[in-house]
Amino acid sequence: MTSLPAGDHTPPGWTRWLLIRRQITAAGKEPELAYYLCCGPDATSDAALVRVAGAR
Repeated sequence: MTSLPAGDHTPPGWTRWLLIRRQITAAGKEPELAYYLCCGPDATSDAALVRVAGAR
C-alpha cells in the first residue's frame, strides 16, 4: 500500500492510498490484481483498509 499526495477534494486530516490486492490462484496461473484508491482518516490502519476492500 502506498500513500498518495492529497488531492483537491481530500478533506483535512485525511490521507489517500493506493491499495493493490492479489487474488490467490491455482498453481501455474497468473495472479489477478485488484486496485483500490482509498481515502480515510490519517490514523486508518493497513488492516482496516484491507478489511474494507475485501468486504466489497
